[in-house]
Amino acid sequence: MRRACNIIACDAVRDEVESVLAGRHLAARTSFLDSSLHFDCTALEQVLTENLQKHADAADPTVLVFGECYPGIDATAARYGATRVRASNCIAMLLGEEQYTRGLMEGQFFLTSAWLSGWRETIEKRFGLDAATARELFSETATAVVYLETLIRSPGSAAARAFARYVDLPLCRVDVGLENLAELIEEAIHVGKSPP
Repeated sequence: MRRACNIIACDAVRDEVESVLAGRHLAARTSFLDSSLHFDCTALEQVLTENLQKHADAADPTVLVFGECYPGIDATAARYGATRVRASNCIAMLLGEEQYTRGLMEGQFFLTSAWLSGWRETIEKRFGLDAATARELFSETATAVVYLETLIRSPGSAAARAFARYVDLPLCRVDVGLENLAELIEEAIHVGKSPP
């Protein structure tokens, strides 16, 4: 029988995490934190700490499905006996570190369905950019937009095309499975604290 676990994850990968848990028949109690917390590292650390405190004395391992979202996130996890998946961010969780790093070096800007659901608000309201300024910034740092389709959410190809037009970059769609994410979660559960 598989061990139960506590999963605290970013809601940017909620559908993917839930699909992995169901597919691997993992008994998990899940908490998903709002991805907009990434815009305020202090708030993210506070909310994450509050969630970790709830599981600090649990016999079952607690796993964080977060990247390196703020300096010291691993120290926060360790303080409460939790284990974070070994990935730099959500894109690397899906693609794997090597493919993510290679794409980054090639100037690829990665999109997920979750991010696409509010991209215009993020760029225009949160960052205060208009289309011309966004195009200029993206042209300096990116060569292409890469849309990662996990086929779990409603396909976001139309939104990806709209974003690529907005920043005036070529678009590429890549279908990705959940094998890498599943392995990361299983590994973190395995190295998590043992039950008493």
